[in-house]
Amino acid sequence: MMEGMSCVLRASGTTFDVDRYLTQTELSPVVIRVFRQGERDWPGQKLPHDSSGLNLRASEAEFSALSTQIDDTLTFLDTYAADLRLLTSFPGVEDIVLDFGIEDRDVAAQADYFPPGLLQRMGALNIGLVVSRYPPDVPESSIEMVNSVP
Repeated sequence: MMEGMSCVLRASGTTFDVDRYLTQTELSPVVIRVFRQGERDWPGQKLPHDSSGLNLRASEAEFSALSTQIDDTLTFLDTYAADLRLLTSFPGVEDIVLDFGIEDRDVAAQADYFPPGLLQRMGALNIGLVVSRYPPDVPESSIEMVNSVP
């Protein structure tokens, strides 16, 4: 089974002052990454970031455990509700998504269910839904690279 950051909240914007936002929140336990417009993450990076933003850990459940990811994400949305409300109205924030990492299954058609309660809470906060599918044998280092991309 694959493990890793299975559900990540990503927020970004070209004029988003991510540092000012973070000083007003209690999010430090779940911050995975912060990036800033015009900066590079590593010396060989070809282009600097064209926006500023952050990635937050909503779930660390396995990619094969979507129901656990959903439960963890509901807890994340409850725990950080005030900080997320601030994020959705914070100046410069243009895009906020919850990205669920899901393991591909060996089936003719893969369908994954997201309950209305989760979707309603995401919608109320203007948070979009992304589903990233991973083959079962992806090395963890590849997953970490995906989570470091805004």
